[in-house]
Amino acid sequence: ASTADGASVIQAADSNGTDEHWTLIATGNGYYKVKNVNSGKLLDVSGSSTSAGAQLVQTTDTTADSQLWQVVNVD
Repeated sequence: ASTADGASVIQAADSNGTDEHWTLIATGNGYYKVKNVNSGKLLDVSGSSTSAGAQLVQTTDTTADSQLWQVVNVD
């Protein structure tokens, strides 16, 4: 339930805590920002990495591309 910038985002079983709730915010052209309900921070790729397995963190909105997400259909 951290509200600090740089706090890791981890996969865990649902316990219905507000720190597990996220809101999608449309930014245009099919992109979204993913905002944590508890902290008000955005989902971000640490260090703007493009490598598979990169760490996800929450951070203040910096308008960086590493905070933009697309919802895609996976078959």
